Amino acid sequence: MQIEISREDYELLSMLLGKEEVGARVEIHHCRTREFKEMLKKREQHVHELLDRLEKAFPKAA
Repeated sequence: MQIEISREDYELLSMLLGKEEVGARVEIHHCRTREFKEMLKKREQHVHELLDRLEKAFPKAA
């Protein structure tokens, strides 16, 4: 599947995913349950991979 997004869409998605990535790190730090902590780590990794894919699709303007 392919989705076409504008530069503004990219910037919003990038900002939201960045906040989610930071939030997941905070949750991991405060988590007491090993299973939940592992789920959060997987979610953080997935968000990180999405951010990488977005950045490749929208290289920074020089």
